[in-house]
Amino acid sequence: MRQEKFDGAASDFITFLQLIPDHPERPAIEEILRLLGEKKEALAKAKAEEEARQKALMSSVLDSLKNASEETKNVSVESLQFKKTTEDVDIED
Repeated sequence: MRQEKFDGAASDFITFLQLIPDHPERPAIEEILRLLGEKKEALAKAKAEEEARQKALMSSVLDSLKNASEETKNVSVESLQFKKTTEDVDIED
């Protein structure tokens, strides 16, 4: 459920209780508000954990790319050894 829906629902319940403070369902509505608050906090925590996980993953990818970049900088043409080979080929008609 999206954050806006929780906020809107909670706002509606609070307004209702302000308009009719002695409503017989007040305890049930207050329990719903409490549960909405808990759910909102749980979603915020899950979102923060997911953002931290993605940030750690991106950092890992960036480190990997930096290491790969350093490895390629250390390779030069002079350090590579090429062996020249030739092969005689007879072409028959």
